[in-house]
Amino acid sequence: MFASLLQPTWAGLLLLLATNLTLWLWVWRVPPIVLTVRSLPLGGLGLALPGLILLQDVYATEPVLRHELVHQQQMRRYSPLGTSLLLGWHYGVGFLRLRRMGRVAFWSLWATNPLEHEALRGMNRTEPLPKLIDWRGKRLGLMAKVRQVLRKF
Repeated sequence: MFASLLQPTWAGLLLLLATNLTLWLWVWRVPPIVLTVRSLPLGGLGLALPGLILLQDVYATEPVLRHELVHQQQMRRYSPLGTSLLLGWHYGVGFLRLRRMGRVAFWSLWATNPLEHEALRGMNRTEPLPKLIDWRGKRLGLMAKVRQVLRKF
């Protein structure tokens, strides 16, 4: 019964490609929506999803925002599906390699992730930030967003 779910079909492949194309166009055409949240998984300071950036309230600073914007640019470059495949390959192969050596640590894999290396370098950029959209749908520059976040304290 479940074996039929694992067999690829043309309809499933076309749906996957159509979803990827839609997300890719979304990332290219729509400025990212920036939301602040109380916490993120694994203690992350920010999280970039296609067209959406989540920042932890306490750490909603310009370097963290720039880091997540680099991840948005990576999704533009490789497509959301391509970025997922790159990350899946890096973490999947890395997990198997570390497990064979007798040690498994997510953070050691994160530290060797080439997409993270690029995003870490992007934290210190000085060029103007792109237009952003806050959760109410208004376009904001960075300073307006930072002032909004600081008012919460």
